[in-house]
Amino acid sequence: MDPREHKNKLKKIVYKYKKEFFIFIDEMNKLGKNSKCQVSDVAALDCYVCTNQTGNVEKCLNTLRTCEPGEDVCGTEIRWGSLPYFSQGALKQYYVSKRCMTKQQCQAKRKRHMPYCTHIWYEDWSCHECCQGDRCNYFIISGGEKLSAMPTVTLTAVLATLLTVVRNFLH
Repeated sequence: MDPREHKNKLKKIVYKYKKEFFIFIDEMNKLGKNSKCQVSDVAALDCYVCTNQTGNVEKCLNTLRTCEPGEDVCGTEIRWGSLPYFSQGALKQYYVSKRCMTKQQCQAKRKRHMPYCTHIWYEDWSCHECCQGDRCNYFIISGGEKLSAMPTVTLTAVLATLLTVVRNFLH
């Protein structure tokens, strides 16, 4: 079989049976040492996805997407402010967006947001984070320096979750 056909066939299997398939990745790669195509060449990333949700709840925690080939990181943007336009004095709240991205896109977006990532409660601000690994963007992690998932939730994530819970409880 042509290596490209072999790779395409494996991609279809990965997308169709991803959960069960990853259990066998290591064993298949060990067996396929003489093959021109490894299972890791076709493995796809899963990220949580949502757009402008008012907190890291519901859709942001329940909607998964298998990323396209080349999209190798999960991106998370958290904004504090008012919509549709950020304006001083308006009611402020958190807005969360998550998606699949390329590492280059995510790093560029993170760099663009860096000057506005102040976490000052009375000002509008926005931060962007990148992580690698299946479902690594479950938590909102803001302020990390590396392109990886951090094991603990920062104060911002805790406050965002608490504010959302309190707001939902009161309404």
